[in-house]
Amino acid sequence: MSHAPTASYRPYPSSIDAGITLHARFAPLARPAPLMLQMHGWHGNVKSGHSDNVTPPADEAYFRVAPEMRGRGDSGGWPDANGWELLDAVDALAAARSLYPEAVAGVVPHLHGGSGGGGNVLGIVGKFPDLFAAAVCECGISDYALWYTDDAVGEFRDELRDAGWIGGDPQTNPEAYLSRGGRTTAMNLLTPLLIVHGEADNRVPYAQATAYADALTHHGRESLLTLQGFAGVGMRDHYGGMTDEMTALRGSLIAAHHGTHHAQPALPERGRFVVAGYLRTRRFEIRLETIDHLALLDYDLAQNRFQLHAPSSRHAICTVDGEPRVLTTAPISLAELCRELAIPNPAAADA
Repeated sequence: MSHAPTASYRPYPSSIDAGITLHARFAPLARPAPLMLQMHGWHGNVKSGHSDNVTPPADEAYFRVAPEMRGRGDSGGWPDANGWELLDAVDALAAARSLYPEAVAGVVPHLHGGSGGGGNVLGIVGKFPDLFAAAVCECGISDYALWYTDDAVGEFRDELRDAGWIGGDPQTNPEAYLSRGGRTTAMNLLTPLLIVHGEADNRVPYAQATAYADALTHHGRESLLTLQGFAGVGMRDHYGGMTDEMTALRGSLIAAHHGTHHAQPALPERGRFVVAGYLRTRRFEIRLETIDHLALLDYDLAQNRFQLHAPSSRHAICTVDGEPRVLTTAPISLAELCRELAIPNPAAADA
């Protein structure tokens, strides 16, 4: 009888920053299995664990890859709150395929995370819209400007503002805050998504889930979302007050969601995406001047046409079939962009 290999915490390279070494816990099974990217919590880490790490229900169907975010555990660099650290996480999937080729089955990975890791999930499906077969976000942040404003616990602003995980506040640095949130990139969603959230959560309020759901509805993407709220559940512990019945429902919903969806999302031949710092699809990639910037992208793959409207970035790099070229952006105000995306403008006087 074969036994599952021991999970290993080991280094892997960053594709964007040769100056840092990243780490992840790789947990292959005794048989080939699809990859599951598992994101840790805001204050959490993979090496030693933390109460912010929302533990997923037990499931032995996946080869789990748990990346250690920048500046946490043994990973180098500095946290940038849904910036390049999301590309680092995707790099961990490439490392898993390289390090454990016989342990990986299929090519379409799954995605899961809770709390800060849930915010990562919403950011990743917006930046990598056709990469994952299914995604689960538990108690996640969709709007970092809203989260900053509504921080009733008072434990996150120091990192967002003072430690420079984003920098400044939503009114002084609005575009950077918007570029981090999944609510901003809701129009990009192509991945079937399950959101599970306690309706009494005061660390990541339930309004974060409903705001994302409302944005999906505005963009006609609501059919991709299953939202499960739990009345009376939350407080300082995301799942405080959860009954045994609720716990069982959470587990069955998550297992069914991952177990139902296995296909690669189809990328439309033409359409519109919002670029939050960068956007990567199987066919092309866009990088703005900084991860703090936003742009609207209209593209037509048959015509090899890409047009960007941006509040701040004047140029962007567009890579198609490995060939990069420089795009000049057309101007659009942040207010106009926010209206197009149906999101609040943090810089507005009444924000």
